[in-house]
Amino acid sequence: MHLAVSRGHSRGTPLWVPGAGVPPSPRRRPGPGTRRPAPGLHREDEIQHATVLMNQYTYKARKAMKQRRPVVLGFTLTLVMCAVTGLAGSGVELSTGQTVYVPIYSHIYAGPKSRPINLAATFSIRNTDPEHWISVESVQYHRSDGKLIKDYLTKPMRLAPLSADRFIVKEADTTGGSGANFIVIWKADTQVSAPIMQGVMVSTRSQLGISFVTQGRAVRETSR
Repeated sequence: MHLAVSRGHSRGTPLWVPGAGVPPSPRRRPGPGTRRPAPGLHREDEIQHATVLMNQYTYKARKAMKQRRPVVLGFTLTLVMCAVTGLAGSGVELSTGQTVYVPIYSHIYAGPKSRPINLAATFSIRNTDPEHWISVESVQYHRSDGKLIKDYLTKPMRLAPLSADRFIVKEADTTGGSGANFIVIWKADTQVSAPIMQGVMVSTRSQLGISFVTQGRAVRETSR
């Protein structure tokens, strides 16, 4: 409280100091049965000043909430649209081969200063067909700018029906950046159920325990 008390005033009326915010109102004589504040504390002025500050913060908070409502609504609509899209495309997808894009994050940014948090990534390929083999022709890891970092396969890899394999990007490997990706080419001798490709990102260094999953997307049909 930037208040000073004038000893020349018999009732101890507080003096307002420039730059102290809202000037206090004159002291009022307490009514019968009202407990008098201790000398020098000026409790009424403190309560009034605190009330003004609380009203200011409440106004700012409500204004901020009103500004965020369109964003929250847009996010909700996006989730609903994604759910509807998923239900609409829930039929069995058959193919003889595809080129698939899988998003990977070697790190993400968090906090007021947008500091990077390194992530370990597990890239998983699952043959969902219960009867047929598939051949994974190429697994290439790319940086955020699209440049090739590593080709994980030196020869095609065969996956038996309902089998799976994985590729690891270590937490210390941040060369991919926040926009890294795997480009995968797979083929089959006949039409099969398209494989599932996912990226699983994990970090246990922070107290939050970060983990999330990305889904692959077919960008091209590939035939033998």
